[in-house]
Parts: sequence; structure tokens; C-alpha cells
Amino acid sequence: MKQIIVACNSGLGTSLMIRLNIEALMRELDVQVSVEHTDVTSLKAHNAKLIVCSSYIMDSIEDAGNVEIIGLDDIMDRQYLKNELLKSTVFQEWLAETE
Repeated sequence: MKQIIVACNSGLGTSLMIRLNIEALMRELDVQVSVEHTDVTSLKAHNAKLIVCSSYIMDSIEDAGNVEIIGLDDIMDRQYLKNELLKSTVFQEWLAETE
């Protein structure tokens, strides 16, 4: 299953806000993806290929291995989020699978 993990320091406010925006974009783009939000310390419990977070916490994310990380400078702008996702190698692969 395709999975995006959204992370923030506490796993509450920021990650939930980004998650809701990602879920809306996935419906708009008709892409089937599981989206979960969590705190930075719980990332290893997930088996995601793509992590989305605020750019200010990217340094807090330990080596995630073979996982692409998108750091957002603006967590509220849905168009910016869409553009960042569309630049993602992993997300582009997922889009190609749905065509």
C-alpha cells in the first residue's frame, strides 16, 4: 500500500493540518494513498516511502533510509504542497502507476 507519513514534533497540530491537505489533494488527483500523521520519534514504526514535514524539523529526522522526505516551507498553502508533491520522485512513480 502506498503510504505518506506526515510528521511534526508532537504528532498533533502541524502534522494533522498537512495530512488533511494531502488527503484533499489525493482525492483531487484520484490517487489511492494511505496518509498518517505522527511525531518525529515514531517515524521508524511506519513503513512509508514518503515523509512530509515542515522544513524546520527536517534536521530532527534521523536517517530514514530509502525514504524520500519533503520539507515544506509553508504548511498552509495547498497549491505549494501540490507542487512539492509533484516534484517528488516517489509521488511521480505513484502517479505513473495510476495512469
